[in-house]
Amino acid sequence: MHAYAARENTYFSIESGQQREKVWIAPTLDEFVSQPDEGGYAAVALRFIRAAHGGEPCRMVLSVPNNGAIRGLANDDVVEITCQIDKNGVHPIPIGAIGAFQLQQLQRIKSFERGTIRAILERDEAEAARALYLHPLVNDLQIAARLAAAFFQQYAQYLDMDER
Repeated sequence: MHAYAARENTYFSIESGQQREKVWIAPTLDEFVSQPDEGGYAAVALRFIRAAHGGEPCRMVLSVPNNGAIRGLANDDVVEITCQIDKNGVHPIPIGAIGAFQLQQLQRIKSFERGTIRAILERDEAEAARALYLHPLVNDLQIAARLAAAFFQQYAQYLDMDER
């Protein structure tokens, strides 16, 4: 609970533009469950709405289409980056070129994401295995194939495998 308290004291301070007025002390479980929310996602959403509707512009970390913000990624890749929000919309702050290692890791994850989407849309277990193989946490084709097979078996009823 003490690690949670440390996190809670700074949670969303960048995104909401506010520091918590009081220090959060780890409560008992019963106290924790009964306490009202003092911000978090709601504060972030309200700050975004205010800025987008003509209030004071602000910066927030958002998930947006890349659109050239990070060189080397596709424009339609979703990236989580700092954006300026004002009455004219959301304006990602371009990052430009990044290091080769970081770019390779991002490209690998984006290839995994695109492959996963294709696998589900096409109901293609082999494509799912290829996508999983690209993920750095899997990185083994045999393990990827077993994971894909388990997924397709577990969720066959939702994939309508007979409709292929």
